[in-house]
Amino acid sequence: MKSGWEIIIEIFKFGGENDNYDLSKEAVDTLTIVLDKNNFQYVEEYFEKVVNCLIKFVNNQFEDHALTALDLIENVAGYLGENTQLIDRIIEKGRMNFGTRNEKEEYKKALWKSILYELSKKSFEVRTKVTIRCHELMFELLSKYNVNMSENLWKMLFSDLLKAMFDDLHIKMENKSTDIEMHNIYLDNANTIITNIINMIKNMEQEKFSISVKILLDTIQNFAMTNQNSPISIVMIEGMKTLTRECSEMFNEELWKCFINVVCTLFENKEDKSLLVEQKGSNDEEFKVPSQYDKSGNRNPKLSTLYQTQASRLLKLIENTDDIAKRYNEIEGEDLMKLLKNLEMSYDIIHKFNLNIERRFELYAKIDLRSIHDKVPILLRHEINILEVYFIFLNELYNNEKTGISKDKIVDRIVAF
Repeated sequence: MKSGWEIIIEIFKFGGENDNYDLSKEAVDTLTIVLDKNNFQYVEEYFEKVVNCLIKFVNNQFEDHALTALDLIENVAGYLGENTQLIDRIIEKGRMNFGTRNEKEEYKKALWKSILYELSKKSFEVRTKVTIRCHELMFELLSKYNVNMSENLWKMLFSDLLKAMFDDLHIKMENKSTDIEMHNIYLDNANTIITNIINMIKNMEQEKFSISVKILLDTIQNFAMTNQNSPISIVMIEGMKTLTRECSEMFNEELWKCFINVVCTLFENKEDKSLLVEQKGSNDEEFKVPSQYDKSGNRNPKLSTLYQTQASRLLKLIENTDDIAKRYNEIEGEDLMKLLKNLEMSYDIIHKFNLNIERRFELYAKIDLRSIHDKVPILLRHEINILEVYFIFLNELYNNEKTGISKDKIVDRIVAF
């Protein structure tokens, strides 16, 4: 019978893929018996095939069968998370040979990812009982079982999962490039997921918290630099602000350094700034904003979205810089000077844009940016806010000898600015 279980699981999978309600129900009901705690030992060596089979039911058209399958996934994940000997038995039964401990950790990661990644894919979709349950279950499993994982396993799993999640979301949005309603749904759900990630990691013990923050920041930086024109990057950069507001009390010197480096790296991206302040093209010709209409007179909504994304993203970075500057007493001297540079760049960009009336009119005439005021701070007000933060920041640096920055250096900075 042992050799026949693999075939039987494939038959159950057919039930999940079938559009016949009775056949699907018979299959999921039988799986409930097979995957009972007392029976799971007979199929445990086919762990990934079992999960893949259950996902077929999660994705089928019958909501009650999908919810039952999610309950079974929760049970199967529980066997993996609570039984430290399960992995060893799967390896032994499968006659697998791992030469190093890291190879074994990679296999553990693959088992967890087979569950969590599939749940994450449903979490970005339109809200239904099934997608909501997928979202909730993913975070329940991450929160409950990360404590039983080694730091190395958690680092590999969390990093791989975040990258896969947001890469998958990016592809979904690219495939639905003209569907504004679905774009908004994806972005709202992305915001919810980032918020839940932050809520999860802030309850971790310090070492795992530090690992998780670094992974999250690294994911944001890599995604935002690779997909500069994606509106997902705006949601992720906004998440950085939430991270500091919710978790800064747990930040140590190393985490502040990591956070500031990410903000500075993203700030150095020329494409974001060119929309607001660039005056010349590559051949010293006057920089022109492309029209949102093509030669045939057809509107190009992608162009409007692109420029709105660039402007919104830049202003979210400026907000992050302002926000960190207010926490100057938690940051070391070298990083404070990096922040100072970002504040100066922030002011310079916004000030130039506010002075350039002709450019503002050109943007509003050629690109549908009317909704930008609903999404980002008003630029004139932001210019004043940056100045206020900048001089408060400098005043505190000047009067705080603990920073290790000489007063002469601060005075020179003020004069130059």
